[in-house]
Amino acid sequence: MTPTETKYRKMGFEPVDYKGILDTHGRVHYPRKAKSPLKAARFFCAECMGMDRLQRKAPFPYDDIQQCTDPMCPLFDFRLGKNPFMKRVLTEDQRKAAQERAALAFGHEKKSIGKDENQREGSKA
Repeated sequence: MTPTETKYRKMGFEPVDYKGILDTHGRVHYPRKAKSPLKAARFFCAECMGMDRLQRKAPFPYDDIQQCTDPMCPLFDFRLGKNPFMKRVLTEDQRKAAQERAALAFGHEKKSIGKDENQREGSKA
């Protein structure tokens, strides 16, 4: 028996099939796994705000999570799925390079400065 199964049995649950848990009311649960710590915090906030885990297609309470009124909760700053302490500080050169990469990625034309403007001015005259 694995340590997880032992833990579930102590809590009154019975492991059933692959990763399934049978509760005391006869319902089978399949625990949701978040793919990142921020998503785990967001799921925790959703459950705190009333999301029902037993329903497969339960509505996600986005508005309730945004309007949370408990600033003493340790996950309050992370409730929107973002880490507020990770901010990038870019130099001007880095910012321009990022803008160029974004323009290429999204298919926007690059605003040219220099020769093209001179050529346009020369052709107007």
